[in-house]
Amino acid sequence: MADPWPFRFSVPQPPPQNATPFTAEQAEQELLKQLETHRRAEKQILWDLAVLYSRTGRQEEALARVQRVVEIVETAEEKAKCHLIMGQLMEQMRHFEMAIRYYSQALSFEPADGCVWYLIHNNLGYCLNHFGRFDEAEFYCRKAIEIDPARQNAYKNLGIALEG
Repeated sequence: MADPWPFRFSVPQPPPQNATPFTAEQAEQELLKQLETHRRAEKQILWDLAVLYSRTGRQEEALARVQRVVEIVETAEEKAKCHLIMGQLMEQMRHFEMAIRYYSQALSFEPADGCVWYLIHNNLGYCLNHFGRFDEAEFYCRKAIEIDPARQNAYKNLGIALEG
C-alpha cells in the first residue's frame, strides 16, 4: 500500500549507486505520463506530483493537485488529511490566513487519526499566533497537547501564545 503521508512521514530510499538521477522535470513528465495511462492509480500519482511540486518550490501547483485529490476521495478522514496538507502548503507560501481556513475546514471533518488531529490543532495554533490571536491559539495548542503530550511543537506554540 502506498504511503498516504508523503509530506512529513516518509523517507525516500536512496537510488542505487550506478543509477542516473532524474531531474525534477523528468520526474514530472513521468508522473504526468502515468496520470494519463493509469486512471486507477490517479490519487497516488496526484499525491506524488504534489510532493514533487512542493519539494521543488512549486506550492501552487502542489495545491492544485491536492485540491483534485479532495474531489476524488470519499471519506471524511481523507478529506481532513487533504485540508491539513493544503494548510501546510499555504504556510509554506506564508499565506497564513488561507492556512487558517484550510485547518478550520480540516477540523470540521473530525478525523480519527491522532496524528492528523494533533497537527490540525497545532498548526492552527501556530497560524493564529502569527496574527496575534493568542487566546484562540492557546486553546488549539492546549488541545494538541491533550491529543499527544509527547510531541513538543504544541508546547512551543503554547509558550508563544501565553507570552502574547
